[in-house]
Amino acid sequence: MNIGRGQVIDEAALIGHLRSGHIGFACLDVTAVEPLHPKARSGFAERADQPAFASTVTTENTKITEIFCHNLGCFLDGRINDMKNIFDKRLMY
Repeated sequence: MNIGRGQVIDEAALIGHLRSGHIGFACLDVTAVEPLHPKARSGFAERADQPAFASTVTTENTKITEIFCHNLGCFLDGRINDMKNIFDKRLMY
């Protein structure tokens, strides 16, 4: 999962691993080139399920930071079941 800048991912390697099945899925908030058009000749476009939308909620960064810090504390303490907003691979959300 990448929620940082698109340039931190080796996109060619990621696409290769997705195509080979070595990686089952990728969740990207950003790509090196945006916007990623659904019909673009990109390995991501052929697999893209949903477009990205930037939020305009002014309190979003604070809320995200609070959840991240909570989850980091849980992870470091071994309290995985107490983490919030965990992605469910079975439900895909």
